[in-house]
Amino acid sequence: MVTAYYPQYMYESILKTTVDVDLNLNTVPFPTMYQLQLRSSSQNAFGYAGYVGFAFCFMPCAIVSFIVLERVENLRHM
Repeated sequence: MVTAYYPQYMYESILKTTVDVDLNLNTVPFPTMYQLQLRSSSQNAFGYAGYVGFAFCFMPCAIVSFIVLERVENLRHM
């Protein structure tokens, strides 16, 4: 995070010494989006977590099925 602020402070100090310019670094985050506010206020968090968990359950199955298929057909990677 410091690497993002360093150039701003450096340029600000250069401009203060050479030209009478006052720059301010604003570190306030962006406000939350409307859709995220609606989601966080709703009671569907367990439903979303269930859908995501259910989707992630199929990833290892797909990977293992390819490994088993390669083993059955005696395929080799070159």
